[in-house]
Amino acid sequence: MKKRVLPWILTLLLALSLAAPAGAVETVQAEVLGVSGVCAAVVDDEGTLWTWGCNSYGQLGNDNQGDHEDSYGTLYQTSPAPILEEVRSVALGDFHGAAVKEDGTLWTWGCNDNGQVGQKRVNDKDVIWYWTFIIPHRFVTPYQSVPIQIMEDVASVSAGAYFTAAVKEDGTLWTWGNNYYGQLGDGHGKNQKNRIGEACRKSPVQVMEDVQAVACGDYHTLILKTDGTLWACGNNARGELGTGDTTNRDIPVQVMTDVVDICAGLFCSAALKTDGTLWTWGDNEYGQLGTGDTRERWEPVQVMEDVARITASFMHMAAIKTDETLWTWGFDRFNQLGTGQPLAGEDEMRFQSQPVQVMEDAALVSAGSYTTLAAKTDGTLWIWGSDFGNFLCGLGDLEDASGDVVQSVPAPLPVELTVALPNVAAEE
Repeated sequence: MKKRVLPWILTLLLALSLAAPAGAVETVQAEVLGVSGVCAAVVDDEGTLWTWGCNSYGQLGNDNQGDHEDSYGTLYQTSPAPILEEVRSVALGDFHGAAVKEDGTLWTWGCNDNGQVGQKRVNDKDVIWYWTFIIPHRFVTPYQSVPIQIMEDVASVSAGAYFTAAVKEDGTLWTWGNNYYGQLGDGHGKNQKNRIGEACRKSPVQVMEDVQAVACGDYHTLILKTDGTLWACGNNARGELGTGDTTNRDIPVQVMTDVVDICAGLFCSAALKTDGTLWTWGDNEYGQLGTGDTRERWEPVQVMEDVARITASFMHMAAIKTDETLWTWGFDRFNQLGTGQPLAGEDEMRFQSQPVQVMEDAALVSAGSYTTLAAKTDGTLWIWGSDFGNFLCGLGDLEDASGDVVQSVPAPLPVELTVALPNVAAEE
């Protein structure tokens, strides 16, 4: 058990992105890269899962280990360290993670304040003391510091801010964790409550059948069925469900057809259609839809052609085209687009509202809140953006007056790790 005092601003700053879309049952296109707002993860070409970054709530899954400690007592692992073997895919939420092993077992770790680990009993807790006037208060956050197996026969997994979703090999969709906005898609059935009274489920519940893939945004969920239809549920404050309105849904509703890949960010969503066109919708305050403007879209709108892979984060997106070029757009306050811009001013909310090419020979990409991670066709890893979370592994070509470091253009990660390239063939 850890005990420490932390200012509330730290909790407010550590917001996530959203993770890249989960692999599909039939295409077996597993996600081997993951970036959140505070940590990163990679599955190498031998199936070993490596994590690094901030370790405040066990989100690295390394039993509370780290090689750096800040003035508040928060641990960081500043270079990748192995935590699990024989891994097929990985997903990161705000402060939790999940991995599917080659045998189909699902393993989770990290913060469990909303049941997002999927296991009621976990092995550790974080205790924060704070004061209102002269009265002390004890704030306890349960977490799992090492991976724990919670399911079998799993094909893919995705993680939202405080919830998780998995597709089993039989095509059933299971969800658990926070359900305040109906993002679990269970119709707010027999939900429990978290410590502030919000609905949640602390163990997996089946919500759909015939599912091929799932992508969790921060507070909403996109579901791709085996017939190519796209369904959505959860928060819809900015039209991120694509239903043409801003009404939340606690049961999935159909949005599109002919879809092959999906991803979701904070209040935005994206889908790749069978013809290679990319469609986006939702919040567009910082150009994260790639439409060339900042107008919200409550229904899908086409923004690109010849797209092969997509990822969405907090407020930016990235796509790899069929010619292996990598394009980014959206919020760029922390140089997470990799366009080589100078440091943004203290109050400058810089963004790029149209896709811009930043890389060639790209095979994989995962967008985090402040950082983007990619793999080239030779399996090498490249990273850019902010060092918030301490996961640039010593990189950084710009530094501001307070000592904050960013990497403004894609740079090779200085570690001896390579990843396996996507395997789109299900039959072997």
